[in-house]
Amino acid sequence: MQQTLSDIIENVFDLHKGASTYGKVIDEIGQHGMAVILLLFALPSASPLPAAGHSTVLSIALFIIGFRLWCGYHTLWMPSGWRNKPFRPERFNRKMISRMLRLIQLIGRLTKPRMMSFMRSRWIRVSSAS
Repeated sequence: MQQTLSDIIENVFDLHKGASTYGKVIDEIGQHGMAVILLLFALPSASPLPAAGHSTVLSIALFIIGFRLWCGYHTLWMPSGWRNKPFRPERFNRKMISRMLRLIQLIGRLTKPRMMSFMRSRWIRVSSAS
């Protein structure tokens, strides 16, 4: 069974895990990281409060990430200098992490795959011969 994003985040911010680098964290998050980053860059644009200039900067980042997805990549890219920097989970606020995990778990419950046996049935699949 595939790990959920909340399980991955718990593992990333585990204080007992030992030393890690940002590159290892990006590799561990994998495809989930792409979705989280897209969401983080898109949410400010959905805000009802006007803020001058942020949409342009965030749209450029969204374009780059979207182009990378279009090219077939499914993970985030990070410069090698950043990938080798040490990641210290103890520097993050525990209260913030627990709230983030609760929010991710709520979103996960609301967006979990449903009716998968129905969706995988041969009656639903679109035939390539048509």
